[in-house]
Amino acid sequence: MSATDRTLVKPPEEPHDDPALRLDDASDRVVVLAGDVIDQLHGTGDVDQEDVEDLRAALTDAEDVLDELDAGAGQ
Repeated sequence: MSATDRTLVKPPEEPHDDPALRLDDASDRVVVLAGDVIDQLHGTGDVDQEDVEDLRAALTDAEDVLDELDAGAGQ
């Protein structure tokens, strides 16, 4: 069972319009979840699948914002 505090890793109900704030939210979630997964690997070696799925989702959110920024820079 994961010790991750789900309130820390939940995406916001309504995403921000500002890409910087969306990237900030996503990167905060990535840091918390990556730390938890690393701790689990160093501890029992068993990784909570929900943490992995949440980490993957947070990384995807961060990549989406970066893609948006890349597209905006090319205009």
